[in-house]
This record gives sequence, structure tokens and C-alpha cells, in this order.
Amino acid sequence: MHAPASAINKKALAYYLTYQFVPKPFSLNHAGPPRTEDYKFPRTLDPKKTFRHDETRLAENLYALLTDIIKTSLKQTTGPIGLLLSGGLDSTILLHLLRKNTRRNICTISAAYDSDRSHLKLCASLAKKYNAIHQELIITPAHLRQLARIYSPGLDNPIGDNGLLANYLMFNMLSSRTKLIYAGDGADCLFHGLNIHYLDFLDKNYLHRLKKTTDFPDAVHRRILLPKAHYPDFEHYKFDEIFLTKNEAHQYLGMDFDLSAPLRSITKTIKTNDPIKKTILLDLNFLVNNRVDYILKSAAANKIKIILPYLDSALIDYALRIPSSYFIKDLEQKYILKKAFENALPKEVISQKKRGMTPPFLDWYLKNRSFVLKTMLKATKLGVAPEYIRYLTDNINRSNQYAYGMRIWLVLNLVLWSAGQQTPDKTHSI
Repeated sequence: MHAPASAINKKALAYYLTYQFVPKPFSLNHAGPPRTEDYKFPRTLDPKKTFRHDETRLAENLYALLTDIIKTSLKQTTGPIGLLLSGGLDSTILLHLLRKNTRRNICTISAAYDSDRSHLKLCASLAKKYNAIHQELIITPAHLRQLARIYSPGLDNPIGDNGLLANYLMFNMLSSRTKLIYAGDGADCLFHGLNIHYLDFLDKNYLHRLKKTTDFPDAVHRRILLPKAHYPDFEHYKFDEIFLTKNEAHQYLGMDFDLSAPLRSITKTIKTNDPIKKTILLDLNFLVNNRVDYILKSAAANKIKIILPYLDSALIDYALRIPSSYFIKDLEQKYILKKAFENALPKEVISQKKRGMTPPFLDWYLKNRSFVLKTMLKATKLGVAPEYIRYLTDNINRSNQYAYGMRIWLVLNLVLWSAGQQTPDKTHSI
């Protein structure tokens, strides 16, 4: 049984409601089990160990290393293989290497929100090219009510990542075909491929040269300058992933504390002057400590074994020795990974722009308004101020804006997590 609401760690609650990516150092449940790391990363990089090879050799070695990682994982497993296929670079690389190194059945699944199915045609084409058994999952607003199924007793924290539900649904659909699934998670962190990395790169390398604010278009003010002004101490995480200011934390949570303290405590342990490598190490540490639960827990709920090749320790060690100029070159992100597979994958995969899969929050919340409102009201029993819940409910119609959509998402997961700790374990069929 979960500890009563009075046992909720108020400081942890503030961190949870404030941001998604930056480290959350406490368990919300005082009685919860301690968190453990599944992966270890270096804190100090030796610049003398950086590779001196040209990009061609670096790319060839990267291709060979990823091939070896896939071969090793295949030797340790039997039966059909599952793969979460987005049609993007990372998952297509895995599909290519899996098919090249096994004759076993590969069962792919591609998900889309019913508001945007534009990538499904490419996914189906890739599955056909690599002789995979393919399925599609269309996620509708009705699926939102299934979020509670993920939160079984014993889960020490709610999971704030908005990819949680989609991953759970895909695992559930694939579980009748295979109990072994590969996923491309971690590649964006390891190869500096997130949108927040791009914005941070622009800020550090170009925008600081411009002196007058009138030199900036409105889009730059909105996407880079305002977040930078509000959250000067949050590294690249300031772009999109922080949802409360210090003043708002005081207003809605009744707490005065340094929101950036956990970030600084980790940053101090990372000894490198290379801003890209520093970002990669920060992201890897936060991914496995705070975020990777969104895929591990949803896999566990469906009794699935998950393999994440991009978090293999040998690959991480190799990537961290690649000169940072090959992570983003001529404003091309994940340059070295694309170089490694440019002759192996279809051109449309290599050349496409990165697309995210952010849920259509507005559609979800409006079509489940009663469920959303009733769930959010229960958060007051867990220490969330009624004023904050009222603020969110009054702004449901603005949840097509990411910040509003995510604030509501975090509260929903908080309440459903708490309820899950107080109910008997349940089956996870849909």
C-alpha cells in the first residue's frame, strides 16, 4: 500500500511539477524504494583521448560498432524480434542492422496520433523493404483514460514524459507477437539531436554576437531570448522543458527554494570545457535517472524485455571520443550518425528533418474534459494548491501550447500514480 498523502515529499513534488528533464533528486513517496542507475557514465572526459581520425573513418567505425552491438544482443536472445519504428533515423538504423544480421521474424509497430499520420506511409515502406511484419497503432483521445493502467503498486514516482502512453500502447499491441523489443531511445541524447540542443547551439554560437534586441525576429524572442531570461541557470533545458518559475513555485506550491540546485550539483561533477560533450553527459545522466522510466516501466507493465542499443556502454564510450564538430556540422544535427549510414539507408530517411511526437493535448483534454477535471481536482489532496489546479483548468483551452499541455499532463500522472499505489496489482490488457 502507498503511504498516505501526508507522506508526499513536498520538495520532490515541486521539482516534479516544475520540469521534465532536469534532475529530480527525491522520491515523491518517503517510503518508496531508492532509485538505481541502470547505466554508468564518465564524469570527466580526457581531451587527449579524443579521436584524431577523419570523419570517414569515424563513420565507418561507428557503423561497425553498432553492428557488433546488434549481433551480440541477438546471440543472447531467441524468437521473434519487435521494433518500435518511427521512420526516423534512429529506429531505421536498428531495422537495417537487425535485418542484416538475422533471419528471425521482425515485428515492427508504428504509432501515430489521429491528428497526424503523415509518417506512417514511410514506416510501412521501410517495413516492406526490410521484410518485417508491420502493425500500425492510431492513438485517439479515448486512449487517454488508459494511462492509469501503467501505474501499478510499487512504482516510486509518477512519470512525466509525454511519450509514456504511446510506448505503453505499442508494447501492449506487440506483446502478442514478441516479448523482445528494440527501441532507438537514447540516440538523440548521445548524438546531440534534440531541438533544445539546436536552439542552445544557435544561442551560444551566433546570437550572442548580436547586440541589439531589435536585431532579433519575434520567433527568436519567443523561442530563445525569453526562456533564457526566465531561466538563466538551466543550461539548454530552459528551452521548452521548464513549467514553473521560482515565483510561480512560491505562489502555487508555497515553497521558496533554488530550482536549479539539482542541475548545478550534477554540472559540477562533469569536468569538460566542451559545451556539446557537457550537454551529452548531462542528458545521459538525466535520461537514465529521470526519463528512461517512460520506456522501461511501460515495457515492464507488458512483461516485455526492452533493448536500447544506443545506451550500450561501448557505444557511449566511442561517441564521447568523437570530436564535437561532428555532432553538428553546417547546422546538421547528428551529422556523424547520418554519415555512418548514408549509403545504407533510403535517402528520405537520411535527409528528413527530425519530427517529434508530441501528443495533441488540446484534443485529448477537451474530449475527456470530465475525466481530466475530476482527476486534476484530486491533486489538492496530494499537496498541490487549489489555486494552481484552478489556473490549469481555466487554461485547458490553451493546452495546444506545449507548456500548458505539459503542466496538465504532469498533474494527471501525479494523481493516477498515487491512485495506483493504493489499488491491488492489475492486469495490463487493453
